[in-house]
Order: sequence, then C-alpha cells, then structure tokens
Amino acid sequence: MEKARKENAMDTQALTLHLPIPLYDHFKLRAQQRHRSVEAELLDAVVAAAPRSVTGSVERKQPDRPFRLDWVTVEGSAPPEVDPADRDLLYEYLEERT
Repeated sequence: MEKARKENAMDTQALTLHLPIPLYDHFKLRAQQRHRSVEAELLDAVVAAAPRSVTGSVERKQPDRPFRLDWVTVEGSAPPEVDPADRDLLYEYLEERT
C-alpha cells in the first residue's frame, strides 16, 4: 500500500495508473492545450465521474495564470562577415571575441 500524504488541506493517496496509449495521448494533448499537467487533467476527470458525496470537499488549486514564456529580444544584427546559418563560422567568430 502506498503512503498517504497531506496536500491542499486534504489527504491524498499516490497511485500508479497504466493507461492505454490513445487515452494517455488524449489527456496529454488536453493538458498541453490548457497549460496544465496530465495529472491535473486526470484528477479533474476522476472528480467529474465520482459521486458528489465523495467529491464535495475536493478543492483543486487552479494556477493563477497559464504559463507564458516572454522572449527577451535585443536590437541589432549579425556582423556582415558572419552568416548566422553557418554555425561553425558563428562559433569561430564568438570564440575569437572571448
């Protein structure tokens, strides 16, 4: 039997679940689209299927906002003697500058 743990003010039980690959792929895609974990998607599906008498006290922590990656960009361009498509030449140029 696996060890129970405290999480979000309620007891939880760890579980290993073997899913058919098409079912796993479905939840993985849904999780990616919603910027959530596969575990969160599966737990929501289980909670939705369980009777209200059992799930009444289940609280799911929703992320404050979906993950967003903000790329840092700078003004400028490559020196005229360096073709960015030629990685070897680019590495040589960068090594010479250090």
